[in-house]
Amino acid sequence: MVLGNFISHLRSATGSDDMDVHMDCDDSYHNITEDTIDKPLDDLIAQDFINLSFRDRNAINEEMHGVSSLSPEETPDMVVNAIHRLSLEIEAIEHKPAYDKSQQWNSNSSSMEIDYTQSVYQYNAKTLSEGTHSTYVNTLDFRLRFLRADLFDAKQAARRLVNYLEMVMELYDGNEELLRRPIGLNDLKSKEEKDYLKLGNHQLLPFRDRSGRRVIAMVPDMARVPCVRLRVCFCCCFVTSFRHVIYSDKLWPKRLLLFFHNTLSQSKVFLYLWFVASDNEETLKKGTIVVAWPRLPENPAKRSTFIPGPSAPLWWKKFIESVPVRICAFHVCIDKGGQFFKIIFSAIGAVLTKERIRMKIHTGMYF
Repeated sequence: MVLGNFISHLRSATGSDDMDVHMDCDDSYHNITEDTIDKPLDDLIAQDFINLSFRDRNAINEEMHGVSSLSPEETPDMVVNAIHRLSLEIEAIEHKPAYDKSQQWNSNSSSMEIDYTQSVYQYNAKTLSEGTHSTYVNTLDFRLRFLRADLFDAKQAARRLVNYLEMVMELYDGNEELLRRPIGLNDLKSKEEKDYLKLGNHQLLPFRDRSGRRVIAMVPDMARVPCVRLRVCFCCCFVTSFRHVIYSDKLWPKRLLLFFHNTLSQSKVFLYLWFVASDNEETLKKGTIVVAWPRLPENPAKRSTFIPGPSAPLWWKKFIESVPVRICAFHVCIDKGGQFFKIIFSAIGAVLTKERIRMKIHTGMYF
């Protein structure tokens, strides 16, 4: 089993053989093959570029460096036609419980009718209680965010929109009010969520790059993440639902259960911040730049015991394919990665098959 080989690679990289592994994987892990696990991320990205035409390769490279944008020029007729095609594609998706639930409040005769006049933020607790608004899901403001995130590919945008609503229900305890109004700062209610937001490990920088693109910074402090040296239960169903985690008291120390609780809190903060990033029309058209700088403990001995669950790349794939934000470039900055980071990046590259072509890894003291 390829995932078993991935665990073996992790054992050798971390120097820990005392690791119990429980695997309950969904089909997404079949993307990880022998070739992709053993290939460095740079090789995977290079192969992706080789498979592209010269025009596509040049277009992506220029957009990553801010020379040009792949976003099409928008006209009123083009937007109206795209919105109509998006509605048709959404209706064609069979399994979309969160979306279908959002339509029960629709005061229009058909979900194909779109509100072209109101902002999503006019759908709030007050207007909903007064009965003057139905659901923000049927506004031009909301739907256009997803079309722009997928360069007006209606089929992909429909899937992204449906996935986003499912993720909102998943993270926010099935709060159906969030199918009628956008998530807001007041929805981050727990102490853990507020503390993580204030920590600033994940934030929108108050400036843009030289091409006018919004910059999303991710500076996770790995020393604060609970690590498990002796017995680790890798449960990939965590990717599908945060609450359907299979565990045994013998296998799961309390600090690991706390890790999953904290991860849920962090995911709610992520979703809120990325939705805020989609508020701006310029950001939606030009896309965003993500800069990640994972901070590992300076002590090499402590660094070697950090073992992230292999479900993490799959969850990020799901997240990136759900949020209404387009990533133009993903910069990962590390000082010293060694063999351990090479394996982790290979796993990420094996799963993020569409996104990895826009990744840049910067290593060294000054990157």
